[in-house]
Amino acid sequence: MRLTFTGKIIALLLFTVILLTLATSLTVDYYLSDGLNRMSQNEIDTKADAVNAMLKEASGEVKGVTYLLATRPDVASAIVAKDKTALVKIAKDAQRELRIEFVTIADAEGKVVARGHSDQSGDSVKKQLNVQKALAGQGSVGLEEGTAVKYSLRAGYPVYQDGKIVGSVTTGINLSSSNAFVDDIKKVLGTECTIFYGDTRVATTIERDGKRVIGTKMDNPQVLEAVLQKGGRFLNVNKILGQDYNTAYWPMYGADGKIAGMLFIGRDRASIAATERTILFSALTASTAVALIVLIVGFFTARGMTSPLRRVMDFARKVSRGDFDAVAEGRYSGETEELKNTLERMVVSLKAKIAEAEAMSREAGEEAKCAETAREEAEKARAMAEIAKREGMQEAAENLGVVIESIIAASTQLESQVEQVRTGADHQRDRLREVVEAIAQMTSTVLDVAKNASRAAQSADDTKTKASSGAAVVAESMRSIDRVNAVSADLKAAMSALGEQTQAIGRVMSVISDIADQTNLLALN
Repeated sequence: MRLTFTGKIIALLLFTVILLTLATSLTVDYYLSDGLNRMSQNEIDTKADAVNAMLKEASGEVKGVTYLLATRPDVASAIVAKDKTALVKIAKDAQRELRIEFVTIADAEGKVVARGHSDQSGDSVKKQLNVQKALAGQGSVGLEEGTAVKYSLRAGYPVYQDGKIVGSVTTGINLSSSNAFVDDIKKVLGTECTIFYGDTRVATTIERDGKRVIGTKMDNPQVLEAVLQKGGRFLNVNKILGQDYNTAYWPMYGADGKIAGMLFIGRDRASIAATERTILFSALTASTAVALIVLIVGFFTARGMTSPLRRVMDFARKVSRGDFDAVAEGRYSGETEELKNTLERMVVSLKAKIAEAEAMSREAGEEAKCAETAREEAEKARAMAEIAKREGMQEAAENLGVVIESIIAASTQLESQVEQVRTGADHQRDRLREVVEAIAQMTSTVLDVAKNASRAAQSADDTKTKASSGAAVVAESMRSIDRVNAVSADLKAAMSALGEQTQAIGRVMSVISDIADQTNLLALN
């Protein structure tokens, strides 16, 4: 199947568009995937810093709330008076108004007087580091394990009355039994969040079968080594419950400065894949739209290019069929205009060549007629030459026969008388030699006449052969005719000479007669 010029242009454009679309798609897919991975990992790393900042902020808030409660005079008075009811009210009001999750108030011995988050009291919290520091007159904040709240961010401050430490106040945020902190992180940062106490999940936003996966352990040894053992940050793709996540793990330090657990934030790669697909689909849609535009523009451009070419082709077809008056219609520009002008100049030149060829054909016809006429003239000349040759040779032969007969007769007569006139013969020897020379000259003349006649006939034959060559042979034919005329003239001259020789023979015969007469006279004498 042969494609038209327009089809070839469209096919080329289509191939180019498809190739560019594929190259763009593959390039976008590769760099988009790589870029999104890096961007997502960088985002996770940045959000990990944001979580640390939130923890720091929360630590500051908890520390501030604890300080406010510890410095209230009514708290000190209630501790000294063992007024649990008053302290519970103060603790619950603080939890409600100051956004903290638990409040624990202990006396100077470390025994709990009241809790805002529990009715439990009378137990000792003196083993907690924040309580120890508070009873020693030092405020502190950090991650710590408690009695009622297993794992929390808590702060402890001493309670003074009259310059004497009468107890301590501990407040904080529950990081284990409450998921408020991780839910806030997910809400603010848009990532999953998990708090590990050691290697165990104590709070998380990740769910399986509708339940949070609390109490499950981290099973990736690389994470455990990098974070819990080396105290570093782990940034990589990690599989969690069968799903790939871009993750960040980093250590959480307790109030004693040791690693107590770790924090995790991550983003499901399914969302990244969805983003990739969305962007790739958008890129493909844009590429397809561009491809359609390019094809449409290419189609009309190709038509604009091929339409003048088709008109030029139609013009060329008309010329090839013999229509030399055809005209290339329409408007042209650029290379097509140059092509049209070239074809028109070619047609003009072709018409001139054809006219010249027709003129030469007519001239050749006229020359052929002239050649035919010359050939006929040559035939006539040859015939005349044949006739002349035959007549000339016959006449010469007849004359020669007469002469020879005369000579024979004279010789016979002379021989009969030679004995009688032997002495006179010597006197006449010289004259006889002249007679012999005259006879030889006559014979030579006869042969020359025959040769000239043969040459005339041969020239006539050559003239007949060359006359058929055309116009160029006409001149040669004319020259041959001239040569025939010349030979004819020579023949005429030769015949004249033959006549003269005949007369000479007559004179010889007269001499012979004279000799005979003299011989007779001598005989008579």
